[in-house]
Amino acid sequence: MLLTADRSGERIDAALLHLEWMVDYKGPRQGVLEMRKHLGHYIGGMRGATALRRELNMAKTEEELR
Repeated sequence: MLLTADRSGERIDAALLHLEWMVDYKGPRQGVLEMRKHLGHYIGGMRGATALRRELNMAKTEEELR
C-alpha cells in the first residue's frame, strides 16, 4: 500500500523534526550518521523510497538530508 500525499507529508515533517533533534543532541556528525538509519523507516512505503533511501544513506551533512 502506498501512502497518500497527506500522510507522506506528515512523515517527512516528522523526519525533519527528528533530524533536527538528533543533530542538536548528538552533534552534526553523529546526528546525521544515526539519522540515516531512521530515515528509511520514515520513507518506507512511499513511491521511489528505494532510490531515495540509497541517496540519503550517502549523505554526510544535515543539509544533504534535507
